[in-house]
Amino acid sequence: MPFYSTVAVFARLGNPKKITGWKDLGNKDVKVVAANPKTSGGARWNFLALLGQSPGLAVRILRKVGDFGSWSEADKTFFGKGAL
Repeated sequence: MPFYSTVAVFARLGNPKKITGWKDLGNKDVKVVAANPKTSGGARWNFLALLGQSPGLAVRILRKVGDFGSWSEADKTFFGKGAL
């Protein structure tokens, strides 16, 4: 179990949606790109961290993920191409 870990949240240049924390990811106008917690160990830790903070928010955010990437690199490419 990692004792020191960081979850990074990225936003578009200028942060147009004013994302400052987990709760902002649950906003209706925010789209989410995430690795699949079923296939990525890092994604699993991210989900567990969010679940520990707020189970309801965790479910809301996971429902907003349009297409789970199979690993983080795919997600960065998807985000970088402006697919969202």
